[in-house]
Amino acid sequence: MPFTPVVPTNLQTNRSDLHDAILVMVAAFQTAHPGIVRQVWHARPAGPGEFPLVYLGLTSEAVIHDSGLRQTTFTGTVVFVDTLAFAPETADRVTVFLDYMRDLFTANARIFTPGIFEETGVTDAELPWGPSVETTGTAIHWRYVIQEGRD
Repeated sequence: MPFTPVVPTNLQTNRSDLHDAILVMVAAFQTAHPGIVRQVWHARPAGPGEFPLVYLGLTSEAVIHDSGLRQTTFTGTVVFVDTLAFAPETADRVTVFLDYMRDLFTANARIFTPGIFEETGVTDAELPWGPSVETTGTAIHWRYVIQEGRD
């Protein structure tokens, strides 16, 4: 007898929903602080574009099943990239972005009903972006955890 799969009628769109919500938060930053972020990308762009820019890093997913519960943990980054042409000015822009986004993430911990969204840390790194462009990249690390029952 061949196996017949059960096809859910409500497929979850958690990853897409998360990306959309994060992009809305970045847009809120752009509205509050016009001119600091010039471009926003859904993923790291192939070329440098216009600095400063923000892109969404890769999203990882871990799933644990235990006693009828499924816990899904998504992790990822939001990366702010700027040139190092004038370091103090770059540092000011990065600081404003980080402070705003930390508070925005905290205020929106329940962006979706079944889980909790939170910032988990920040890392800085100089990013190679071509032979003549020195940049700094600051990554905000985030986590979104969903627990739900299973039949």
